[in-house]
Amino acid sequence: MRAELGEVARAESLLRGEGGVVLESGGLLLRADVLEYDLGARSGSAAGNLVLVDGNIVLLASEGSFSLGADKQLSIRDATLLQKRVPLAPGGFAAMDARAAGDNDLVLKAEEIERIARSRFVAKRLEMTSCDCGEDCKPDWSLRASSADIKPGERAILRWPTFRVKGVPVLAFPALYLPLSDRRSGLLMPQLSFKNGLGIDQPLFITLGESYDLTLMLGARLGSEGGDRPQMRGPRGSVELRYAPAESTSGQLFVAAMNDRHGQVAGGEPRGWRGELGWRHGTETKSGLGLRADARFVSDAYYVTDEAADVLGASVLPYVRSQAHAFWRSDWALLSLSTSWYQERSDRPWTSEKGGVPRFGAERRLFGADSPVGFQRPLALRFEVPQLRLFGPLRGGVEVAAAHYRPVALGGELTAERLQRSLAPAGQASTGAALPLTLSRLDVRPSLALTLLGRGPVRAEAYAAARGDLSAYAPVVGEGPRFSELWGRATAGVWAGTELSRVYGQGDEALRHSIAPRLELRASTPELGERNEVEGFLAAVDEYDLYQRAADPALLQGIASVTTRLTRKSGGDLLRLELGQGIDFGAGTLGDSFGRISVGTRYATMGAGARFDVEANEFAAVGARLGLRDGRGDTLSLTYDRLSANGTDRMRAGLDDLFGPAAAAQGRSFDQIGIDAGIRLWNMTLRYGVRLLPTAEEKVLQHVGAVSIGSACDCWKLSASMTYSPNVLTSPARFFLTLDLKNLGSFGN
Repeated sequence: MRAELGEVARAESLLRGEGGVVLESGGLLLRADVLEYDLGARSGSAAGNLVLVDGNIVLLASEGSFSLGADKQLSIRDATLLQKRVPLAPGGFAAMDARAAGDNDLVLKAEEIERIARSRFVAKRLEMTSCDCGEDCKPDWSLRASSADIKPGERAILRWPTFRVKGVPVLAFPALYLPLSDRRSGLLMPQLSFKNGLGIDQPLFITLGESYDLTLMLGARLGSEGGDRPQMRGPRGSVELRYAPAESTSGQLFVAAMNDRHGQVAGGEPRGWRGELGWRHGTETKSGLGLRADARFVSDAYYVTDEAADVLGASVLPYVRSQAHAFWRSDWALLSLSTSWYQERSDRPWTSEKGGVPRFGAERRLFGADSPVGFQRPLALRFEVPQLRLFGPLRGGVEVAAAHYRPVALGGELTAERLQRSLAPAGQASTGAALPLTLSRLDVRPSLALTLLGRGPVRAEAYAAARGDLSAYAPVVGEGPRFSELWGRATAGVWAGTELSRVYGQGDEALRHSIAPRLELRASTPELGERNEVEGFLAAVDEYDLYQRAADPALLQGIASVTTRLTRKSGGDLLRLELGQGIDFGAGTLGDSFGRISVGTRYATMGAGARFDVEANEFAAVGARLGLRDGRGDTLSLTYDRLSANGTDRMRAGLDDLFGPAAAAQGRSFDQIGIDAGIRLWNMTLRYGVRLLPTAEEKVLQHVGAVSIGSACDCWKLSASMTYSPNVLTSPARFFLTLDLKNLGSFGN
């Protein structure tokens, strides 16, 4: 103990101190104007500017009694309890600035606070908040209660609490349980949303140990029944299990179901039970073994868009994909085994077994005997060896891929009649066309590279590669054509390039300017063998290299390009410009002219790229990006893309990165414009974005708007966001409202 004046009464075993008294015991520190301490009982009393520091808990009071025994009990009056974000050093502050020292996650004022256990307090006639706006500032929100049982960092149980805004009571409860940590079982704040109807949900968070937790949610959708697309209405529940038993392993299992009482069209039969099942998992060991899974199955065709926050993005793909793969990788090879499943969910009408009546949308169940036929890749194997040094300057590599593709029905027997009925237009009889086929495929791609010039001012390399593909087809059910095909192609090329550079300036302000010209000549044989194109076969396959190109003749092509860069010494390009021209020597024509530019500064970024088809005298692709920002949070972003019938760079590249005609490039050209802006006004942020197709009849694709406002000390934040997609079939609007209270959770969704 330290004090301006102190005395010891040996007979009574008492310590007395006055004036700047400081008492320390282990990690605990107590300060007061006056203190009396019983050495035998290890208890005492203090008065006048009492401050007690115990880890991240700080107590302020006018007077009180205390014990430094095993239970460390305490009773103080006119008290304030502060839960610091980081524990304070005992001697790191003076008594008058205990509140201002560090960040306060919780501020509690009470007429009386009693500590009944090491980390448990009972407060009477209290007011608590997580607003840390200063001693003299009235909190924006608070909870006032007659009493509370508090475990700082864990939970608080309040009796007869009232929720107040600027001191004005808004809500009252008989009792309230508040979790005061990120991992504490209890009720979370209710969630409000408007997707395809107003949604109200109450989540319950349950901890299952350090590495597992569970969220149970019960709620309802309260949508209206009018209009062409009635909104969802009925009870809803979900279960979400999260786990992370090791640093390299984590996952999530999600199940949701609801009883939708509205029909697909006004006056129709209720949709009934709808829902989804999802699982995500990832793990990878230090030995290179790993597993990745991303599975999702939904009940009906419209469920994805009904539950999506971004209805435009959810409407793009006509299927729901589930996939998983196990792999092993090292410095010299990669081996993977994968599987994929696709639920076909297109919105087109289809004919059911029930009297041949056309059915639509949500009534189109994706499970059961009456579900549409989807697609699966039950097994795929890939083995890759990147180019390894064989001997001297020669490197080699190989890619081997094998896969099996087939249609699949998620429920019921896969019959010929069902396949034909699923593919036939609504209300029409089957045409008796050839049934879909299964495909087994083996693909081999060896490659070699030889360094010709690896040192000096010029670098050069020659390369060669080949691709062989063996495919076997068979009918899914019944009798039908069985055939196989074997085709291949060989390619070779050589490239040479150099780089000239110069540094301007010195120190951190130095800039490096470089110019790198490059010439490449490449050739390919004509495709050997034949490929049998099957119209409409496996339309759901998302692998870009399957059936993308028709067979091409032998090609002899050249590309000349030059890249200019202006680079900071600290890293990052201030300017990058690339220009190039392709030449088709076999046809005696010019190929595409292309260019890309990017500029990056502190307050602006800009990028643009274009590919011009000289023979067609039109741009195959044009894109531009402009982003502006200032130091206080205001932003502006503009994007422009123009795609023609010739397709994008990726589509034009085809199987072997050779330019030329692409079988999959179809359709007319279109322009797309994106505008996004954000403005910060005091404690408010406004954002707006729009996606436009200026040459289309329906010009607006989607509006996105958001507004958020909060206190200057971040003790609360109110956010609202909206998306509106006027041209989608499902409910076009999505609205979300969230109220975040610092350290106490979120209200909304």
